[in-house]
Amino acid sequence: MTLQNLVLLEIEQLLQANQRSLTDYPSMPYPEDANCRTYLDNSLILAELNYNNQELRSEFEHLCSQMTDEQASIYNQIVEAVNKDEDDMFFLYGYGVNPKLYLSNAISGGLIHNK
Repeated sequence: MTLQNLVLLEIEQLLQANQRSLTDYPSMPYPEDANCRTYLDNSLILAELNYNNQELRSEFEHLCSQMTDEQASIYNQIVEAVNKDEDDMFFLYGYGVNPKLYLSNAISGGLIHNK
């Protein structure tokens, strides 16, 4: 869900409180999914949508620069599968939490920036 869509939903809610709608203004866009108003009431979803893109990019670049060859290979396989919309399943396993968390953070950062 885009920020624009969330704003349009909020505007629609305010207009409806005054017996109006965005549909009354033909030049205005209408929210893509009017049923997603539940996002407006869910603080966890709003917090996830409210990330600092530059900070995330910086963290992603740092993680990529520190990857081992094995981590880079796994990262590339997963991102390639996602970008090709393949129905693959991957399991990250190994000793300790940090290596898996490190790689999963890099993957999520990479996927966000490849959109």
